[in-house]
Amino acid sequence: MSTDKKLLNSKAVGFIDETGQFLSELIGFKSVGGNEADAMEYLCRRFGEFDSVEIKKVYMDNSIKDDYYYSCPAEEFDYSSTYNLRIVRKGTGGGKSIILNTHVDVVPAGDMVRPWEGSCKDGVVFGRGAVDAKGQIATIFLLFKLLEEFNIKTAGDIIVHIVVEEESGGNGTLAMVRDVHEVADGCINLEPTNGKLMVSIRGAVWFKIRLKGKSGHSGSGQTVNPIWMAHEVMSILKDYHSELLGKLKSQKYYDQYDNPMPLTFGKIHAGDWPSSCPDEVVIEGVFGFLPGMTEKEVCEGIKQTLLANGSLLKEDNFEVKFTYRHNCCVIDEEDLLVKDIIKAANQVDVNIEKAAMTASTDAWYYSEIAGIKAVAFGPGQLSCCHGSNESIKLAEIVDAGKVLFESVKNFCR
Repeated sequence: MSTDKKLLNSKAVGFIDETGQFLSELIGFKSVGGNEADAMEYLCRRFGEFDSVEIKKVYMDNSIKDDYYYSCPAEEFDYSSTYNLRIVRKGTGGGKSIILNTHVDVVPAGDMVRPWEGSCKDGVVFGRGAVDAKGQIATIFLLFKLLEEFNIKTAGDIIVHIVVEEESGGNGTLAMVRDVHEVADGCINLEPTNGKLMVSIRGAVWFKIRLKGKSGHSGSGQTVNPIWMAHEVMSILKDYHSELLGKLKSQKYYDQYDNPMPLTFGKIHAGDWPSSCPDEVVIEGVFGFLPGMTEKEVCEGIKQTLLANGSLLKEDNFEVKFTYRHNCCVIDEEDLLVKDIIKAANQVDVNIEKAAMTASTDAWYYSEIAGIKAVAFGPGQLSCCHGSNESIKLAEIVDAGKVLFESVKNFCR
């Protein structure tokens, strides 16, 4: 049974200042990868304020580095004291259980001004992580406030996974699904989705290509310049990407985008002197892909395409490593989880539509490794992520909180 929507809206709005303060305080912790501990301690304390909530620190282990899906596009950390949070609001028994997953780590501040202040102006909170994804944690905080305010007792458990190291590939969530072996009937991965319900989420691989040349003086006539090899490699990958895009983009929800599976060359490093030929070039980037292919197929396709089409490439002068592998995550639109979220949005007069996400998320760990059907949903705009003006509207958090409130009531009964 749905709660009176006027009363629910009044209560949710009534908590807006407390939710905004919670978010601002959480932004104040500089929780870039490897430095999430203080923010996690804060979350332990704040979620510990709720009645009938179990909180467990789930420690990671350095053995995670041996996992096939371990990601290391940036730097590797010592996990001996790193933990994720498992927060459970126990049900009365017999109902479906749901997982809410999101992350506390953020990308570096870059050129953002006062990134750790969590300032609020005209109902908008600014700061690194405001939308990705501390605003999502604030939404869960609001959800718990509403469940407690209305004394809601669900039959199934509401399980929250707040993880570390999502930004560098999802190692926190990987550890959770490997170590906890959670049993649940659905998962909502909270990420900024512009308020849409993502029923299909693209995959991605991050690549690191090392090209070997022969260094020397530019006038020696004895050099082999790997920069020309890099030019060829990028051209080949662009063609391969265009080929796959043509095959895959006609799928429902993806067909509205010109390029829903971007190829990005993010880092190129070569040489240290203008008139010297360098020894090697290293190219790093991301190759997105859509349902219809797996990460293993894309990785192998990249390798074979380069070998088959690279006139300057030989097996002994280039190396391809993949530092991040995410498969796609797709759910049947007739699945009960999807229907209950749509129903919940209608009950609280929040406009929501099904869509596809053109970024990869941790949702696929649940759908593929844990066998738990998953979607992505959350407040805020993807376009605000990682930028110098990262922000989120508190009104969007309120809307998402109301949707989650009705959704978990529907799903976990």
